[in-house]
Amino acid sequence: MTEAGGSRYGLAQTLTDSFGTVEIPYPRKWGTQTARSLHYFAIGTQRMPLELIHALARIKWAAAKVNAELNLLHPETASRIAAVALEIVRGD
Repeated sequence: MTEAGGSRYGLAQTLTDSFGTVEIPYPRKWGTQTARSLHYFAIGTQRMPLELIHALARIKWAAAKVNAELNLLHPETASRIAAVALEIVRGD
């Protein structure tokens, strides 16, 4: 379930899973597990190289397309994954 709303971060989306509800600040693309990890664990400040992030996004895009063609992934889900992957590659 996704809702647009406000939070202490400004505009946010509220995601709900089996553990409960989590607010994710806009324009973040992560889901509930990442949001909880950021909240509960001391995650370092080291970042992946941008080239690696772009490469992984391209792989996600290709995998979404192929899995949709093979009827292993719902077309709407594949379309959303592919769209976000392209946003990441473009730097949106």
